[in-house]
This record gives sequence, C-alpha cells and structure tokens, in this order.
Amino acid sequence: SMKRAVTTILVAMLLVVASTAAFAEYDKSTTVGVMRQNIQNMRGLSTAVGTENYLAVAKSFAGLAQGSRALLEMDPPRGSKADWERINNALIDAALEGVIAAAAEDKGAIEAAKGKIGALNKEGHAAFK
Repeated sequence: SMKRAVTTILVAMLLVVASTAAFAEYDKSTTVGVMRQNIQNMRGLSTAVGTENYLAVAKSFAGLAQGSRALLEMDPPRGSKADWERINNALIDAALEGVIAAAAEDKGAIEAAKGKIGALNKEGHAAFK
C-alpha cells in the first residue's frame, strides 16, 4: 500500500539521519553533487504533487534529507559551523515533515515543507556559497 511504502521510506530516512556524523574538510565535488540532486528533487516534488504520486513525493523529500545529511559530515566552505548545522538540520526536519505529509496525502503540508526547504536553500547559499 502507499502508506506502507511511505512508512518504509520514513524509517530508512530516520536511520540515515540518526547515523553519527564524522566531520571532514569541505569537499566541493560532494557539495555540487548534493546541489544538483536538490534541484532534481525540488523539480520532482512539483511534478509528483501535480500527478498526486505521493510515493514519488516521499522519495524526493528523502533525497533532500540525505543531501543535507551528507553536507553535515563536512565543515562549511565559509561561514559558521553552527549555522551550517542549524540550516542542514532544519532542512532534514522539513523533509521529514514532507514525508509525513506525503503519507497523509496532504498537499498543503507538502507545499509548506517544500517552501521551508526552498527558504533554507536560499539561506544556505547566502551564508556559504
């Protein structure tokens, strides 16, 4: 069922998010890869919501969370580490909200989570790019 599939994604996300970060130096190629995936996932969200494909919505949110989780494992290129952690953790939280909204097939909550992520992406670019 849809709810079972979305629940499986949510459990997998929680395992990824809960893993311990081992901080490393900033890696530009990893960051660029995450940004490209973020663009695809944000576009995918719009398409999936439009077609009411809530499993695809959940997968896009999961991809966004995984990207921020990868970024948390390194130091920022500039700006403060505290802001880097705050923004990436807030994005993961918003993506989790998005997966829960997808399970509920709640378009309003999906759009709210997507809006939070868009704002956090802008804030992160301003602070670290």
